[in-house]
Amino acid sequence: MTLISNLIQEDIENNPELESLYKEQDENLEFAMRLVELRKEIGCSQKQFAQKLEAPQTIIENIENGDTRPTMSLLKSIANVTKK
Repeated sequence: MTLISNLIQEDIENNPELESLYKEQDENLEFAMRLVELRKEIGCSQKQFAQKLEAPQTIIENIENGDTRPTMSLLKSIANVTKK
């Protein structure tokens, strides 16, 4: 395990209720990284991608920062735009 993994595990052992929060954040970051990859694969900036999705650029920024999760509607738009 890495140092960070060890620290997270220790934190969870001391505060079991944090496990779901760590899991949620991990899922947000995993999706964020994949969204950045997809956006770059189609050669778009955040602004261009947002325009294709008909969404505010700040939404894309917040998702890519791991600060928020996309709505089901936005996920469908992403699938349509990226063909994935």
